[in-house]
Amino acid sequence: MPNVITITNLKDPRLADYLDVKERQLSADFGAPGPDGRPGGTPDAPHGKLYAEGPMVLEQLLKSNHRLLSLLTTAPRLEDLGLPLPHDLPVYLLPQRELDRVIGFNIHRGLLGIAARAKPQTVVQLLAHAHTQQNADSRRPGPLVVLEDLSNHDNVGSIFRHAAAFGAAGVILSARCADPLYRKSIRVSIGHALRVPWAWAPTTEDPSGLGTETLVALATAGWTTVALTPAGDRDLDTMIKVGSTIGDDRRIFANFAMVIGAEGPGLSAPTLAACNLRVRIPMASGVDSLNAATTAAIALYELTRLRR
Repeated sequence: MPNVITITNLKDPRLADYLDVKERQLSADFGAPGPDGRPGGTPDAPHGKLYAEGPMVLEQLLKSNHRLLSLLTTAPRLEDLGLPLPHDLPVYLLPQRELDRVIGFNIHRGLLGIAARAKPQTVVQLLAHAHTQQNADSRRPGPLVVLEDLSNHDNVGSIFRHAAAFGAAGVILSARCADPLYRKSIRVSIGHALRVPWAWAPTTEDPSGLGTETLVALATAGWTTVALTPAGDRDLDTMIKVGSTIGDDRRIFANFAMVIGAEGPGLSAPTLAACNLRVRIPMASGVDSLNAATTAAIALYELTRLRR
């Protein structure tokens, strides 16, 4: 059974990590990425901490490699939760009004957990995991999603949700991308950012862009890198048709890594040049681009069909 504790004093030191969440989650010791994209840490969470907001996110957290440290909620929410909480987990109870005061905003879901982040993967480890999955089910792995400088947490969270829905092999993020384990990213992903494999791309002297190291590593590992850009020289559906009828050479199309840039600037020139293919999604006249998360959803759906 969890260790249920009713809090009577909002200055209780056990609530320290829950105070003013919007500011707290940006601190280096809590886990916000530094200039190189890597999180900080504390003795109880050497790779940083994260916030899990709401029952659906908590359910995904409990199935993940991240370790739940404590829970802050209300008595009615705890009674209705219906999830197997770890033995002796500290569960702090407050009335809803006091809960909002501590956290610093109106938390409609009435539940916030803190977890220790799991040790982050490297790109090499991520690719090895995808290869292992391929051998396990005798199918090509799902597509990889590679993000360049996406700073919007909503987009990053949505892309992780789409990656989970379409069986993506994982997500690789450049150093200037939004942290996928930031509270809002996790919430928008409905907790899937906690379970979809992901890795930070190796950093370079210039923190912008992906850098060629990541794209070279993908090519070496047998992934066909597909830059999604309105300036692509072929349509996505044309690429799918060619890839599915290429006969004995189909293996060069077997493993796709779709590369998506930030809205507005799009992919950098070096990244576009380094990708194997530059592909566009056909749109009506007068519309120049799609939301990054929408682009990911369409491309994931189309590429995933090749696995069937």
